[in-house]
Amino acid sequence: HRKSELLQKEEQLKVELADLEKQLLTALADASGNILENEPLIQTLENTKSAASTISTSLEESTKLQVALDNEREVYRPLAVLGSQLFILIRELPHIDHMYRFSLEAFMDLFHKVLSLEAGSVSVEEKLKFLGNQLKIVVLHHLSRSLFKADRLSFGMHIVRGIMPEKFEPNEWE
Repeated sequence: HRKSELLQKEEQLKVELADLEKQLLTALADASGNILENEPLIQTLENTKSAASTISTSLEESTKLQVALDNEREVYRPLAVLGSQLFILIRELPHIDHMYRFSLEAFMDLFHKVLSLEAGSVSVEEKLKFLGNQLKIVVLHHLSRSLFKADRLSFGMHIVRGIMPEKFEPNEWE
């Protein structure tokens, strides 16, 4: 949300800067006589220079804020990757039985439920680890209630192999 507001403000500033340039060019084109003695033109130049400087500073600050926001967001990428992996694994369930169909909306409800959990006053890394573990637990509990008992072990192994492939030998499942 903040990023879109920053981008919108940045675009407005760029439009203002372009308008100032246009006004300056118009003023220069309409100037008659010695432009060094034309007081209204000199005043327009000064105003344009001041406004352009302010806009340039605002654009630089906006760029720095966008970079900071991107860096803050990037911290949560591992949780997003885990969520993507889980959803892709869930989408493969119809290969076990054609009755197992789970929507993105249902998964997003689970994901948002996990995001709303309180992790306490811990570091970001600990919070991400907590949320990741909770996401696995919530997904497993939710889906295992929907599966036939005979398929629960297969589902569990499918999820574990998908999330932690490094725990298995290369041809272990063939």
